[in-house]
Amino acid sequence: DTEIRRSVVQQQNASKPDFRYWLQRPGSQTVQLRPGLGLDDFGPEMERRLTADRAPADLKALAAAQRVQYGPFAADITGLTTPKGTITWPEVRAVELQQGAVRVWQVDARRPQSIEVAKVPNVFVFLALVETMPEATRRA
Repeated sequence: DTEIRRSVVQQQNASKPDFRYWLQRPGSQTVQLRPGLGLDDFGPEMERRLTADRAPADLKALAAAQRVQYGPFAADITGLTTPKGTITWPEVRAVELQQGAVRVWQVDARRPQSIEVAKVPNVFVFLALVETMPEATRRA
């Protein structure tokens, strides 16, 4: 399976951040795409295509009671496992991408659990999967 990782690169005097991508396929070397390559259109398109390709398969795996791994996170039909433990879907208040980190908010928590986005392979597939979990199961 193809794996895409991305990180936020804040350039001095830039109005918006740039992104660095790492592409990995099984049995091949990692390819790094740096901000200077003009990834403004290519990067988001790559993310969209991978999400469109992978999200249905990952959702099907969840429906079959399988666990799907995204680096430090794992999702299954009952909830989301983070480095600090498992959170059932009704306890997950939100999962968001902010300031170069994936933030997992648990109901009644004052602070989110945060993981650097570069550590989460296929982060947009992960976010799409979390977003498609039925709203009723994600809210207390």
